[in-house]
Formats: sequence, C-alpha cells, structure tokens
Amino acid sequence: MKKVLFINHTNDVFGAETVLLEILKSIEENNRKNIYVLEPRYKDSEFRKKVEDLGIRNIVSLPYKNLRGSLFRNFIILIYNIYAVIRTALYVKKNHIDIIYSNTSITCLGSIVARISGKEHFWHIHEPFNKFYISKGSTPFLKRLFAYNKNKFIFVSRTQEQEWKSTFRHIINSQVIYNPIKLADPKKHIANDYITFGYIGSLSKRKNIDTLLKSFCIEAQADDKIRLLITDNCGDYQSETHKIVENNSAIKNKVIFTNNRDTSDFFSSIDVLVLPSYSETWGMVVTEAMVAGIPTIATKASGLIDIFENDKDTIFIDPHNINSIASAIKEMTNENTRRRLSEAAIQKIESFDFNNKFATAMRSLFA
Repeated sequence: MKKVLFINHTNDVFGAETVLLEILKSIEENNRKNIYVLEPRYKDSEFRKKVEDLGIRNIVSLPYKNLRGSLFRNFIILIYNIYAVIRTALYVKKNHIDIIYSNTSITCLGSIVARISGKEHFWHIHEPFNKFYISKGSTPFLKRLFAYNKNKFIFVSRTQEQEWKSTFRHIINSQVIYNPIKLADPKKHIANDYITFGYIGSLSKRKNIDTLLKSFCIEAQADDKIRLLITDNCGDYQSETHKIVENNSAIKNKVIFTNNRDTSDFFSSIDVLVLPSYSETWGMVVTEAMVAGIPTIATKASGLIDIFENDKDTIFIDPHNINSIASAIKEMTNENTRRRLSEAAIQKIESFDFNNKFATAMRSLFA
C-alpha cells in the first residue's frame, strides 16, 4: 500500500467523517502504518479518538479552515491557511507520502499541498452542488483548484457526479463509490396505538423542515393516530421549528422533540423515517433505516434514485411539493404498505452488498 495522508475537514464525527473512518477501517491492520491523518487543530477531538482506536498513530493537528462564504472571506481563508500549507508540504516530503486525500469539496488544503508537492490527490466530494452547500464565493476558487491535473474525484452517486460535472469542466478523472451502510439489527415490531414518523438530522433550511411540518399538519388534522418525532439538533431553523410547532394547535401535541441522537434508539421509536431535504448527495440515514427494517419516505433530489425504486423500496417525494409529502405520509399509514416497502428495501441492500464493494474500491485506490 502507498503512503496516504488523509485530510479531514472538521473534528466532529458526522456524515463525511464517518465515511472517512470507514475508509481507514477498510485498510488492513498491517498497512495502517502507511496511514497519516491531518485534522484541524483541536484538543481531544472526537474524530482523533476514533482514529487512535484504530491503532493509527500518525495524526497531526494544524490550524486551517475550509472554503465558504464570500470571495473576500475565501481569500482571507487561503491566506490564513498558508502556515498549514507549508507545514503540511514539509510533512509530506519528510514522510515520503504518495497520495493526499481530502474528505469534502470545501477542504482546500489538500489540493494546494498536492499541487506544490506534485502528489496525486483524491478529492472525495460528499456535497451536492447547490446554494445550500457551496457558496458563490467558493466556486471560482474550486474551479482553479479542480484544474490540477493529478486530481482524482470520488462521488457518492451518479446523480451527484453529473450535477458537479455540469458546472466544472475540469472534473475528468472521476468515479462513483457508494457510501457504506451502518449495519443495525432489524427493529422489533412493537404494537402501538400511534404511527410515528421520524426525522433525524439538523434543523436547517436545507433540510426542508418547514415543508415537512406543513405536510404533516395536513394529515394530522385528518388522522389522529399519527405522530412526528424530531431530533432537536442545532441548525439555522431550530428556533423557527419550535415556534411553528408551538403556534400550530393541529400539531402542537403531535410533534415530539428528542435530544437523543443515537440512531438505533431513534429507529426503535419510529415506524417510518422521513428525509424531506431539498438536496442530498446520497441520503445515508435512509439506507441505515432500511437496514433496521424501517420503511422510508425520501427526497427524490438525492443519490438514492441511482439504486432504489419509487413505491417499491421507498416512497420518493418532491421536496418542493407539500402535497407530495402529505400523500406519502398518508400512504404510510397503511401497515401493508410499510411492510412491503421494508422487506423490498432490505432485499435490495443485501443484493447490492454496499459495504464490501466500498471497502474493495477504496483499497484499490491506495494499492
């Protein structure tokens, strides 16, 4: 295995970071001495602890930031990153590193260091290309960074790959590697007087919480047996979400907020998962729910449409259409529909073998 420097964009452990950890796990233990990890400077980060648990000791923390915001802000970010660029380039040279890997599109440090050192650079793009994720001020910088001739791009779905390629002509050497799936024991069916729909994720505008609540309100007025469980996560729409629920008598007593972010616990409390986002590159929480035997309602603006079929494995909804979501909620009140979708989704996931394909594809990149 070649020596690889993995550059993480944050110290938390969420979507892109969990995928990076799965990449590190997929590498055989006897080859982990060739793994080097760089993270933003932070004392005792959760990400660092999980990397150390894998027996990886070549971990470095440096001060650097990711692209975001206006042109001026990004220009300042690049200046701020100069120290980290120099230190990282020297680190790459000292340790004879062959490949540099960046785990999100906004992680600009890796591409700059790769260009300086002449190294091969893998750019794992997890985000959809839209205003909710990529600012207008970041696009000009990305176009320049993408032009490096030793860039190799990894996308998480064909849908996402086409979306990015339509804007960035420099994306030539690319491939699609579907994300692994967190395996979970199937949920045991517990008889309940209510059908509980669930949303887990950040309470932000891009996640389309507003439309979900409006759609749920339509069905809640017609069906007293449904409830909506929402994780009370941070986001730019968190306070507004609470206000909407508090001020709407039709849903006030039917929407429950929970601070428990453990996915397994959350799945054990719901009958249907809903992902109403305006855009998702993949929709990892949907496939996790499927593995747990939870039927799902998912945005069609996601990479899930690459593999899963509407009204067979899941119900796809138009995130901009209130009636589309409301209709899906109504369909899911039927127990036979829920059972049919759940069984089909599990069969699809088992036949596709996501995790083995992911591990094999990743190992081949660094061989």
